[in-house]
Amino acid sequence: MYCRAHGNRHHVPSRKAFLPDTPPHYVIHLPKNTETVCWHFFHQRDGVLFGRLLVLPGRLYSSELRRPALPVHTFVRFEPQPGKGQQLREELQLLLEPTRGEPGCIRIHLYEAFGDPLVFYIHSEWVDEAAFDAHAKLPHMVRFLGLASGLTTHPVKGIRTKQIG
Repeated sequence: MYCRAHGNRHHVPSRKAFLPDTPPHYVIHLPKNTETVCWHFFHQRDGVLFGRLLVLPGRLYSSELRRPALPVHTFVRFEPQPGKGQQLREELQLLLEPTRGEPGCIRIHLYEAFGDPLVFYIHSEWVDEAAFDAHAKLPHMVRFLGLASGLTTHPVKGIRTKQIG
C-alpha cells in the first residue's frame, strides 16, 4: 500500500480493515519475519473514515481502530435582519472556500430560499463530530460568528444529523 504520509510503500498484512464489517477492535498476527508495519487509512470521499494502525513484527496486537465513523450532516438557517441580506450573503459565501479546504469537510453548500422572506441555509457534511467541532474554532468561523449577531434575526444554531435513508 502506498503511504501518502511518508511517500513510500509499506507492507499491508490484511485488507480486512477496508471492509465495513470490521469489528470495533480486531487482532492481527504477523509472521516473525514480517517488517514493521506503518498502516495508514485515509478518509474516502464516500464518507468512510479509518484510523491508523501501527504494528511491530511477530507479535499479537490489538488495534485502536474502530468502525468507520458516521458522517455528520449539519443544517444551519440564517434569516437576515432588515437591510442586511446582501451583507449576510457575502459573509456566508466567504466561509465556503476555507471550509472546503478543511481536512474534515466532505462538502458544504449555501442555499437561498425562493421568495420572501430572504432566508439562507448551509448544509455541510463532515467526516465526524470532532471535525465539525474543530471547524467551529477556526479563525474564519470565529470571525463570522462574531459578525452574525449583527446580521441575523436570531442566534446561529446548527443542527447535527445523521443520514438514515
